[in-house]
Amino acid sequence: MKAATTNLINFLENATAYVRADLYTFTLNGGEVIRYTSANAPVTTTITVNGVVQGPYTWNVGPPISDEGVQSSRGVNAASVDITINGGTGVWTVNGLDILDFIEGFGLDGASIRIDRAWAPDWPTLFGSGPIGTHCRFSGLFTEAKELGETQAVVTVQDPRSVLQTQYPAEVYSTSCLNVFGDADCGVNVAALTRSGTVTGASSQLAFNMNLVVADGYFSLGVVTFTSGENAGISRSIKYSAASGNGVMLTSPLPAEPAVGDAFTISPGCCLALSGAGPNGCQQWQPATWAERFRGQPFVPPPTTGLPT
Repeated sequence: MKAATTNLINFLENATAYVRADLYTFTLNGGEVIRYTSANAPVTTTITVNGVVQGPYTWNVGPPISDEGVQSSRGVNAASVDITINGGTGVWTVNGLDILDFIEGFGLDGASIRIDRAWAPDWPTLFGSGPIGTHCRFSGLFTEAKELGETQAVVTVQDPRSVLQTQYPAEVYSTSCLNVFGDADCGVNVAALTRSGTVTGASSQLAFNMNLVVADGYFSLGVVTFTSGENAGISRSIKYSAASGNGVMLTSPLPAEPAVGDAFTISPGCCLALSGAGPNGCQQWQPATWAERFRGQPFVPPPTTGLPT
């Protein structure tokens, strides 16, 4: 059952004419939010998420965007929808890249996508005082780019329940640890390892120097979250941290180049191995209890070991 406000329900029951626009919300891995509308002018309104009113937010005019429609049914079947995004002109960019180049560069990996529909009696009302109401047409997770050409991309969004349809055993044999760094099974207190720092220099949106002095590779595979400056609220995974120059290299670019003095919090990660290149293996973080907590099987021989020669 799709939820809607009383005002919207009454409007749809009695209106003889109306206009509508779709609102597409892309929440990228790391927390950055991009909002586009299918209308030809920005739309500002609130939305209801899990029963909580959020906003108001503004959905700006972006690349021509549409979807194939959402099929709803009762039960626990996981639905999906294909969204067509046009680009290739360099007009609509994300983190400095044309939106199609951004998608091709795996920019939507780990993103969640929501489609709302806004209703109003006429276009001046929709673009002025705002819609009568909205309802969520679909909300799910990006799974793949089905088509990726020079002028458009077709991306598939699946209901989050689709992960329940993945068939895999509760435990698998893996050389890497099956724990998530810092979860209850891991036991590492990541909050206690998190530190605050500031930028002392930046060479690009992918790399900057900081005022924290740590061992080579200490923050590798960790996370940095900016708390001030143009990147405030944005998080990025860390590819490597170097003791030389206190440098930090990120796995994906920031929306803007960090400025000297920008503040951030930074925490280390784990390579999920007993010990690895740099001080971020299990034996580093759990020197006393790693044998009890490590959930990998690095010493299991490969399948070919048991085959006759």
